[in-house]
Amino acid sequence: MAEPVVGSRPRTVLGLGDDRPVTWLAMIRVLVGSRLRSQLAYRTSLALDLFSQAFLVASEFIEIWVLLVHAPVLGGMTLSQAALVYVCSQFGFGLADLLFGELENAGDFVKQGRLETLLVRPTSLLTQLVTTDFQLRRLGRVLVGVIAYPWLLVATVDDWTAAKVGLAVIAPLGGAGIFTGLQVWAGAFTMVVVDGKQASNAVMYGGKFASGVPGGALFTPVRVFFTFVAPTLLSAWLPMAVVSGAGLPHGWPAWLGWLSPVAALVVWATGLVAWGRAIRHYTGAGG
Repeated sequence: MAEPVVGSRPRTVLGLGDDRPVTWLAMIRVLVGSRLRSQLAYRTSLALDLFSQAFLVASEFIEIWVLLVHAPVLGGMTLSQAALVYVCSQFGFGLADLLFGELENAGDFVKQGRLETLLVRPTSLLTQLVTTDFQLRRLGRVLVGVIAYPWLLVATVDDWTAAKVGLAVIAPLGGAGIFTGLQVWAGAFTMVVVDGKQASNAVMYGGKFASGVPGGALFTPVRVFFTFVAPTLLSAWLPMAVVSGAGLPHGWPAWLGWLSPVAALVVWATGLVAWGRAIRHYTGAGG
């Protein structure tokens, strides 16, 4: 009787032959797939979670709606233009939260002494953290964007051009890139300052709020910070101002609306540098 091949079962689970290495994509598929199967087993709970996320997106817009009901223009934008900014922002943030939302809990692994168990595994620490607790409920925010974003574009914009179509496609993807990069920054920060989660959340969720309102209504230092430091205003307000034809504050050029992919690359590049330094800075307790 032939002896079983050691390690053959895990490779079978990964869907690979005996002569193929375990790839990064295969590992992602297994890790995320296991989380998805466990959540899909409780479909009623998942449906309620998706609904609650979608309802949260709608309820958060009430604040902007109340302001624009009593004032025809807010920050140079009408109600439909402000709604377009809000939905574009939520769409980009929802994609980022779905994919990288678990990074905000990186500091908890340090505080609980669980980071060593991840560091000794032959897989990227970043990959392991983002797949630790992949939550399908976060799809609720994304689904609102998928449905409402195209509808608001059609309802708000009349003079379509090829450039505006391209910018409308780029904006939420660039926004997702910006927010995921900021989440890498937040994870690196909380690994070094283990009690700094509130500070990182102030930038992350403050940026999410700022990106969802007409930037012309924001206090100038706040507008400058969330454009050139934590560039969340590049994810929705500036590109949607260009697409919808809304006015920008005096001295703000329209080409800023096209910079979300560039900003995403910069935030990611600097975030990965910070992430590498945070890992090198980490000193375990020998657990």
